[in-house]
Amino acid sequence: MVNCNKHQNNGELKFPARCGLRFIWRRLYNAFVASTVAVALGACANTPQTYEMSEQELVTLRSDLGKIGVVMSQYPAKLKFATPARGGGGGAGKGFVAGFTLPILIGFVAPVPGGTLVGVIVAPFTGFYGAFTGAGRARSAEDVDRASDGIRSALARLQRQHVAELSLEGFVSIGEQRTPYVFEALPDIGPQERGHEPIYADLVPDDIDTVLEIRTERAGLWGMYDVDPPSVAFIDVRVNLIRVHDNKNLVEDDVTCMGEKRSYDEWGDDNGMLFYNEMLACIPRLQEKIIDDLFLVYRPAS
Repeated sequence: MVNCNKHQNNGELKFPARCGLRFIWRRLYNAFVASTVAVALGACANTPQTYEMSEQELVTLRSDLGKIGVVMSQYPAKLKFATPARGGGGGAGKGFVAGFTLPILIGFVAPVPGGTLVGVIVAPFTGFYGAFTGAGRARSAEDVDRASDGIRSALARLQRQHVAELSLEGFVSIGEQRTPYVFEALPDIGPQERGHEPIYADLVPDDIDTVLEIRTERAGLWGMYDVDPPSVAFIDVRVNLIRVHDNKNLVEDDVTCMGEKRSYDEWGDDNGMLFYNEMLACIPRLQEKIIDDLFLVYRPAS
């Protein structure tokens, strides 16, 4: 516990450094960020549909799958990056927004009558203080641009190496290693645009009974809105298991792969090598998770 009583130093009365306004501000902000991350990750922790089905339902479902074709969305994933502020001006802007919204959000969630109103009253002061500290914490525009260039280079390498095609073959390989089913990669057949629902009976070979549809929806770096936020590399995938003859969606699921938290500079270093490796590492983890959830797991007996 910090002793915030005044003490004498060279004839001057001072508070300990850890009792200053800046320290208190950072402690409040960090606590809010930690709670928000916990809520956000909890919201992303989707329970797979197969975990909620009875064992008999799963046995019935899986006994009639036949040969499974694997398709992947043909549209690009939405890219989302938590980027630092560029220079002092950008840091002041982000700091003001973060500082202004922080007391309002804390007041809204706090179990105190009138908390939101108090937050609104305090917000302009915390906003200007956030702008002041944000300007000092911001990275130079050159540093941010250098890291961004590295990440863009990594994205270009991933696209050139035809990661989507490699992913299809990976699903086939892992599926046939882990399950009794026969899988076949079907490139160029998946959804052509967001919201598009193909009629697979008109597209797949006659011996395909079920389609495992993989839609890569979002990817990039996830982090809080802050002047210089740490972030995690992520890929969000929508999974559908579709019966071919009537195009019925038998199972749907959302799966997310998230890596380790790093600074934006680290993600951009060495032409984005860490980001590149993290994206590649996510692919087999997603494949294993999807294959296990859809074709192997059973709901534990209660």
